[in-house]
Amino acid sequence: MDPTFNVDPFAAGIPWYDENGQFSPQFSSGLGFNYNLQAVTVPVVPQVAEVEHRVLSQDALVQTFYEGPKKYNDRNTDIINWVEKEPKQVPEVVKDRYDQAAIHIYKKKDRTAEKTFGGVTAMKVDFIQIQSLLIIDAIEPILADVGLRPADKSKVRINRPFKELYFAYPSISALAQRQHPHTDLENHLNVLLKVMDELLSEMSQAIFTLQTKKQISFEYLWTIFPKDIIVYSRVDGQDRLYQVVENTLYSCSVACQYVRFDGTIFGMARTTLHIGYFPGARSISDLSVYPVGFHPDLNLERRLAERGRQVLDFQDICYREYSGVGKAEWYSDEDEDLDELKTAKYYVTGRIIIDAFGFGKFNPDHSITVTAIKPEEGDEPHGTARHRSNPNDDSEKRRPSPEEQQSNRNEIQAIRKHLLLMSPMLAGYSLKLKKWLWLSIDKVRPLSWNEDAYDHLVFPADHKSLLLSFVKNHKQSSKQIDDVIAGKGQGLIVLLSGPPGTGKTLTAEAVADKARRPLQYLHAEDLGTQASSIGKNLTKVFDLASEWNSMILLDEADAFLTKRSTGDDNRDETVSAVFHHLEYFRGIIFLTTNLLSKIDQAFLSRCHIHLRYPPLSIQSRSVLWKNFLSRVQTPPSRSLQHDQAPSGQPSRSEADRVTVNLSADGINLLAAWNLNGREIKNVVKTAHLWCCYNNSELTLASIEAAISVTAPFADKTVMEGDVSTSSKRPRLS
Repeated sequence: MDPTFNVDPFAAGIPWYDENGQFSPQFSSGLGFNYNLQAVTVPVVPQVAEVEHRVLSQDALVQTFYEGPKKYNDRNTDIINWVEKEPKQVPEVVKDRYDQAAIHIYKKKDRTAEKTFGGVTAMKVDFIQIQSLLIIDAIEPILADVGLRPADKSKVRINRPFKELYFAYPSISALAQRQHPHTDLENHLNVLLKVMDELLSEMSQAIFTLQTKKQISFEYLWTIFPKDIIVYSRVDGQDRLYQVVENTLYSCSVACQYVRFDGTIFGMARTTLHIGYFPGARSISDLSVYPVGFHPDLNLERRLAERGRQVLDFQDICYREYSGVGKAEWYSDEDEDLDELKTAKYYVTGRIIIDAFGFGKFNPDHSITVTAIKPEEGDEPHGTARHRSNPNDDSEKRRPSPEEQQSNRNEIQAIRKHLLLMSPMLAGYSLKLKKWLWLSIDKVRPLSWNEDAYDHLVFPADHKSLLLSFVKNHKQSSKQIDDVIAGKGQGLIVLLSGPPGTGKTLTAEAVADKARRPLQYLHAEDLGTQASSIGKNLTKVFDLASEWNSMILLDEADAFLTKRSTGDDNRDETVSAVFHHLEYFRGIIFLTTNLLSKIDQAFLSRCHIHLRYPPLSIQSRSVLWKNFLSRVQTPPSRSLQHDQAPSGQPSRSEADRVTVNLSADGINLLAAWNLNGREIKNVVKTAHLWCCYNNSELTLASIEAAISVTAPFADKTVMEGDVSTSSKRPRLS
């Protein structure tokens, strides 16, 4: 073979081995050639002069160096002083004698000590090594219980500050007392206890002195967090209890667990609580985390147990109201090597849906994970994880049946500790914010259905009755009359068209409350502008509606229903995507529009109900004036959104109510103003606030003054026989 020269010339002369690890002398012969053994190229021999120069400068021998005593200038550094002389080794006969000892104690120089005797640095115990197999076998389960599981069970090393021995002392002492006198095991355990007394006596005395004052220092902070102890912390403004899972404190952090619901079962979830460094001694109850026994509130556990029982009521889909802070969580993928959990807080008002199972189903990247609850000592193995063979396998998750929910309840309530450890955070969805959030159970309220809204609809009674009957009987009727294509045309599409402020949105809200079904609000910005994103977002919304049996309101749907043309391909694709999803949607959707003339004819043919809202007549406006003015003196029922239509009126205390001094003729005069329903509501609200400020009655003059600033371009219909035909408006002063 031809020599190869494009290799490192200094690699020549090195012994080579074949693929079986056998020495191959031909590789060290100094010849340069290619040898095709697993595509290995053998380097070429360098020039003879270079080899002779390198060989003459070295001897063919091996030299070993040993770590020696540090030099004076290197005592405070990590620099190693390498020496040729081997340190004196312990003779084998002495090693055998060492191995006969049950416990080895290793001391090192205490360079932090201030006092020395005769210039000699004091010594302190660095670690101990238990060698007695009798001791190791006897205390192995005790050490495991405090978190020490040595890989080498023939020798157990315990380092300073001997945390495992500190927590295990009561159990080891009790074990020694149970032994028969004068047995080998008793003797060995007593030796261990004697060593422990010497190691821990000074520290135990210091800890005892601190705890008699209900104080602790940062140095001994770990001593108040033994494994399994229940600790208190205030998290996100709420009182919480956790159970410590490790008996050591690392980086000012305490590893804990608590109980929460994952949508199917109740199980244990882990978290880490942090304690900042502090100098000197501090009151234990002033720490951010501390054992619950130091909490001053004697009713704390009773309150948290009751709160835990309330959480058991939210195992299914629950429709509620909420007013408070909610927290969103998601993982950031900005850093390719680290997925960081991000959080954001939102102030949530209005209606919510509590749904832990849906939270995991529709947030696959951030599902709720738990581990099975271990049975208490002496209890029969159970745990609500019986519904799944593997609690961490999301594929086995499902909504629990009513029987399984009751079983979950019984098992959690059987052990009071589980109620205390129950997380007060519920996984839910804000219908107003359209976000999945963690919501506090303390801020959840029962739902108040707005029964009055349906009765106050200014619409023909037969139309209202027809619409309500369709909504209530939708599922049954859709099964009886199906499309030629299976799964197609089973939804209920309702189009509401008419000028602004005529009651279109109110109709959908009122019917949803009358039917006692959730209503999902949807706007154009929620769906996007491209056909692909619109289809994806519609699928998400329709899936949620199917999951919750809710209705959908797509307000101002003109952008998605406009007539298609040959000049705008993107718009045509958007309209087609909406049509396709509507055809296969099995739920109920209301769509509103102010531009009926621009709606695509293909969509109109897909509507099951089309209600047209003409401009309000004088009679309709008169009814609206009466309805809104009556709400000034009588607080309205809670609407679907506290700060939105249909009511539009904030809840009022007695001090906010005003007297309405308005006759029937005054109502007729107000009805003459060409205002829509939304404008009438805003006028009443403005006039009411003005009268509250001036502590005056609500009169015709004050209301017309409010019209001048709320709807300055409104005109007035002149009716025959009207006392006042002037269209001039008084001004607010």
